[in-house]
Amino acid sequence: MPDLINRLENATGADRALDREILLAMLPEKWSLPRRHQTGLCHVEKPNEVLFSWPAITGSLDAALALVGEVLPEATAVDLTIYKSDGDASARTSFDIGPNMLDPAYHKSPAIALLIALLKAKD
Repeated sequence: MPDLINRLENATGADRALDREILLAMLPEKWSLPRRHQTGLCHVEKPNEVLFSWPAITGSLDAALALVGEVLPEATAVDLTIYKSDGDASARTSFDIGPNMLDPAYHKSPAIALLIALLKAKD
């Protein structure tokens, strides 16, 4: 998990390979199929027949939030704040789990900040 967190912290934007790795790490029972069915960023049974594609969690705040709901159903609140300073935007996010607020995560991308916080919560 620390490697995925580090790669997310250093990501410059959406990354489909990271999407796949995070989904497999967080929900292997949902996203793992036998190796012979995996090709790139989607699963296929036969050529030209896509069974499903990986959600774009590093590029979509909605997809990242949906993953948080699946992986951390016990999270009672998600705090996401977007800051803009000198033309640069950044996001800060954290979770409340029961009475505990977890350490915040930061990134220029709100979706990636959310994923960093999720991985840190599960680490």
